Amino acid sequence: MSFGAGHMQDMNNRLKQNRDAKTSNKTKFKESNWDTRYTKELQKRTSLNFVELSEEELHYLKIEIQKQALKKMRLQNYLLIIIGLVLVTCVSLLLYTIN
Repeated sequence: MSFGAGHMQDMNNRLKQNRDAKTSNKTKFKESNWDTRYTKELQKRTSLNFVELSEEELHYLKIEIQKQALKKMRLQNYLLIIIGLVLVTCVSLLLYTIN
């Protein structure tokens, strides 16, 4: 009988794998590889282009977002009330059946 020797071997293997997987040992953090991965050319390709809006469109967009947020908040409140009522009803029925 090995008395848990398989578990110890598995633990040692996992510790070794974790040491090997540390980010400091990976080649992407070494100096020679850094320049090739993060160049200005790459930054230009990943730059974001935002849409310019006029003041009127921006105001309209803000109002629409506020309306959607209010609608979502009301729906959440209604669901909370309904779930609360169902819970209270279930607890009261449970207490009624026990007595």
